[in-house]
Amino acid sequence: MTVQAGFYLMTLGAGLILSFALYAARLHRRGLPAGLALTTLFFSIPFGYLFAKLVYIICRFRASILNYGLAAFIRLRPEEFSFAGGAIGVILAVAMCARLRKRSPAEALDIFAPAGCLLVAFARAGEYFLGSVGWGDYLEIEWLCRFPFAAQNRYGEWFLAVFTFEALIALIICALALVREERYQAHRGLLFAHTAYSLCICQIFPEMLRAVTIIFSFVRTEQVVCALTALGLLWFVCAKLHARGKKGAYRPLIWIWVLAGLNIALQFALDKPYLFIDPLPLSENANAWMMEHSAIIFYCIMVVCIVLMLMLMIRAAHTLAAKSGKRSR
Repeated sequence: MTVQAGFYLMTLGAGLILSFALYAARLHRRGLPAGLALTTLFFSIPFGYLFAKLVYIICRFRASILNYGLAAFIRLRPEEFSFAGGAIGVILAVAMCARLRKRSPAEALDIFAPAGCLLVAFARAGEYFLGSVGWGDYLEIEWLCRFPFAAQNRYGEWFLAVFTFEALIALIICALALVREERYQAHRGLLFAHTAYSLCICQIFPEMLRAVTIIFSFVRTEQVVCALTALGLLWFVCAKLHARGKKGAYRPLIWIWVLAGLNIALQFALDKPYLFIDPLPLSENANAWMMEHSAIIFYCIMVVCIVLMLMLMIRAAHTLAAKSGKRSR
């Protein structure tokens, strides 16, 4: 193990300790046994490792199992793990341990939601020690060529520090989860659904900026896993709204498909902008300007799509919370 990898494991270890300490404190505050956090931590580590490996191996079967056999499961190269898969493993451990202690998995996941965001923040911040894992493209903008915006290789070249932005996003979502907690208390599972959905949607854009990622054919696997997870979480909230008689409860599912499709089209457009710009009825000068600034334009539209996808869940979750609140009264 290299010194850098050791520093990453120390950062991840600190994140596990602090996040599960927060989980224990939140369990105690809800009148649940704080020891559940220790049990969950015990299972989270192997579950997180297993699912992080499993998602990678499924997507890169030829490069893993066919080359290394079962030894692929114990290869510790950072790029051979799926971050989204690891997160799924931890979530399954939380739900399973709650069930083993005869507690509601949905309630446990709600309590764990802010702690999970804190763990994500530490795991992302730790990527500082993993070399090009967590880096984006080479930077030429001088004022960005400094930490925390960029990371420097041994040759003095600066690359976009994608991991910094992902860690910051996780901390912001953690704070929002704590703020929303009281509002969502009337409906089990809602806080977790909204928090995990936000993490998944906000992961889509940074994942596109990563230079090192899991690619199946030409598809960025982490983006697909996050998008499908977000779709399932939005469906969960929409189904609850439908059960409470909300008209057009499933409409957000249509919009998320539209916005996701637009996002995919824009990612293709980044590679071949002329296919999207040339058909537009533009003057020669306008066409040239659009081609020159196509990357910025497409990125801005992607950010708008992501904001709109976040708004879909905000509106659906707030409506469900309001309906649940009325029922409880």
